[in-house]
Amino acid sequence: MRTPKFRVFWVFLALAIFTSSPTHGQKLEEPKLSTDKLEDEFLGLHLGCSLEELQGVLKKSANAIKLIKKDVLHGITTYTYWGNHRLNDVTATTFSFWDGKLNVVFVFFESEQAEKIYDALKIKMEEKYGKMNDRIKFAGKKCKLIKGGMGLTLELETNPFETNAVSLSAVHLSILAAKKAKEIEKKADDLGDL
Repeated sequence: MRTPKFRVFWVFLALAIFTSSPTHGQKLEEPKLSTDKLEDEFLGLHLGCSLEELQGVLKKSANAIKLIKKDVLHGITTYTYWGNHRLNDVTATTFSFWDGKLNVVFVFFESEQAEKIYDALKIKMEEKYGKMNDRIKFAGKKCKLIKGGMGLTLELETNPFETNAVSLSAVHLSILAAKKAKEIEKKADDLGDL
């Protein structure tokens, strides 16, 4: 007879805890994603900056850099340049904007010395941002790091039939998440009501 009273006590205790909890039955608020400029910089740029701020940095560059293409696709405006404003021997650099804010910087090297470029960039990245995590990759090398709201990726692609390539990228993670959330919200509106 002692067991049923014991169970009833625990059931009432559990109900009291759940009903007195301020979050029981309430929707938890998700943290607000900040698409503001990041404090840490990448290649002298703060992800989240405006196009005007980017152009101001590019105009001060001693390196030759030339706009070759502007694309707009799915709400993202991408500017592709020959060269880079800070790094030498760069084949191309792209700057992508979403909602008027710089969200991705992508630097591309095509070179016979791609492996040396990769190793040198990894040293520079780790000196500035901290230890990068190596990833397994077929036909090349890859490492990543998250620092100050940025997703940083360095990748070497080796191909016996083509010139090897290295890419270095920085992504504003909150802008990426906000873009994805907006796309899901739009898709939900397109689906209609339940």
